[in-house]
Amino acid sequence: MKEKSKKNTIEYDEFYSNLTEQNNYTKEKVEQLYQAITNILKLLETVRMSEFKTVKILDQQTQQLSDYDKTLVEHWLFKAISNDDTFCYAYNFFAKKVNREEGYAVCPIKVVSYTDLSKLLEKENEQNNKPRFSNRDNF
Repeated sequence: MKEKSKKNTIEYDEFYSNLTEQNNYTKEKVEQLYQAITNILKLLETVRMSEFKTVKILDQQTQQLSDYDKTLVEHWLFKAISNDDTFCYAYNFFAKKVNREEGYAVCPIKVVSYTDLSKLLEKENEQNNKPRFSNRDNF
């Protein structure tokens, strides 16, 4: 069971550079897509214990995008969550899609038991709720 290596985010600079330089997107369009990705991540974060709700959110949110934008958003979402086992249902959604499109298993499917997922989320919650002290508070 892999712990969360870093927060499920994408680096804005990398995202901006990729979309403006390689895909000729305007700054406004990049901002719009970045906001869509961060909004989807926030929605997914609330349903990580439910595969059904995860798939429903991904379907609903990506349907609102053009085909090309949808491909980009899905790529960056997949990249953002790939190292975080608490997003295993979303990861598997994208992995299965890639595997279907390629015709063979390019991306491994994550097998995270419900118990392990619960433990990971509990640990994350504990870490988020720990009081943080500044150096001056440490005597």
